[in-house]
Amino acid sequence: MRAGIPDEKINMSVEAVWAAFVLIAISEFGDKTQLATISLAAQYRKPWIVFLAATLALTAASVVGVAASSLLARVLPFTLISKVAGILFIAFGILTSFGKVSWQGRDMEVKAFWGALSLIFLSELGDKTQLAVIALTAKMQAPLEIILGVTAAFLVLNGVAVVVGEKLARVVPMRWVKRGAGILFIVIGALILLNLL
Repeated sequence: MRAGIPDEKINMSVEAVWAAFVLIAISEFGDKTQLATISLAAQYRKPWIVFLAATLALTAASVVGVAASSLLARVLPFTLISKVAGILFIAFGILTSFGKVSWQGRDMEVKAFWGALSLIFLSELGDKTQLAVIALTAKMQAPLEIILGVTAAFLVLNGVAVVVGEKLARVVPMRWVKRGAGILFIVIGALILLNLL
């Protein structure tokens, strides 16, 4: 017993954090969200802004899932969420590939933040990872510990993604980064709409 907390409770808390961390690390590594984060970091060349937006979006989607899992399914059907995410990916892909707008300075930072936040948040609602987090929370009955583990995993995965994206942007010409990111977003969106992701 430590500070009046039974050892079983401490062990359960550590187990819940670790279980959530491992679940997310395995299921999100190389997932569409990590690929999107790499692409956004390469495209915007604002890795810390993309890192912050992606981590906030992923954590928020997990909190929404943990806090309102059954309500969310009744209010927003998975098929609707999935279709909106797919359409958003395709629209973002088209804008990335063919958009001629040049963003500079603060405008670029705002666009990078809100673009990454909205794209990643919507793509995670109803995603397999969110559903796995909901199931893990129901099983372990430790929502705060699950959120802590999930957030820690997202910090690591998004850190890796923005570093890869930044390195990619240094080596590959920007027009190819934009085209590649745009094509990737369109393909991911199509796969989501076809229920293959």
